[in-house]
Amino acid sequence: MDAEGLKSAISRALNETRLIQEKESLTNRLKEQVTWLKVLSKVGQSVTSSLNLDDVLRRIVEAGVHLTHAEEGFLALLDNPSNQLYLRAVKNIDEEKSKTLRLPVSDSLVGKVMQTRHPIRTIANSSSQSLKVSTGFLVHSLLHVPLISRGRAFGVLSVDNQISRREFSEADENLLLSLADYAAVAIENAKLYEQARSELRERKRTEQALRESERRYELAVRGANDGIWDWI
Repeated sequence: MDAEGLKSAISRALNETRLIQEKESLTNRLKEQVTWLKVLSKVGQSVTSSLNLDDVLRRIVEAGVHLTHAEEGFLALLDNPSNQLYLRAVKNIDEEKSKTLRLPVSDSLVGKVMQTRHPIRTIANSSSQSLKVSTGFLVHSLLHVPLISRGRAFGVLSVDNQISRREFSEADENLLLSLADYAAVAIENAKLYEQARSELRERKRTEQALRESERRYELAVRGANDGIWDWI
C-alpha cells in the first residue's frame, strides 16, 4: 500500500472510530434521559397520590441525589419566626443531626438562593480547597435550587459532593429545578388538605353545637310546657 492509500485507510479508520464513539455517547445520553423521565414520572405520581408529605419529600431528595449522581442531598424549609431553614428531608446525611440542624438565611449561598430565587451551582476554587456549606461540611461541589410558591421562595433543594470532584451540570440544575417544582406542589397540596380537614372538623363542631343547642331548647320548651300544665 502506497503512502496515499495508507493515509486514506487511516482517515477512514479514524472516522469510523469517531462515529462509533458518537453513537455510544448518544445512546448513553438517551438511556440517561429515559431514566430521568421514569424517575420524574414516579415522583409526579407520588405527589398526586400520596397524602404522606414526609414520604413524598424523601423520595424527591433521593431522586435528586440519584439523578445528579450526587453523594448527599437535603430539602430545607423556611421557619419564618426564626428566619432559619430546617431540614425536612435528607439523603446520606445523619438524620439525628438533621433534626436539630438549622441553616441561617443569612448564609452567603443559601441566603442568595432565597433572595434571588435563582439556582446556585459552584465548585471549589482549586483541587486542594473545599467549600464550607451551611451544614458545616466541606464539599467539592454543590447545587442549590429554590422552592417557589406564589412567587415566594420558601425553601431550598440541595445536592453536593464531599468526596467526588465532579461538577454539577446545567442538566443537573434543570433536573433539580423540576424536582423542586414537584416539592412545592406537594407542600401546597398538603397545606390545602390540612386546611380542608380543619374546615371539616370546624364544621362538625359547629353542627354538633347546633344540635346540642336545639336539644337544650327542646328540653327547655318541654319543661316550660310541663310547668304550665302543672299550674293549670
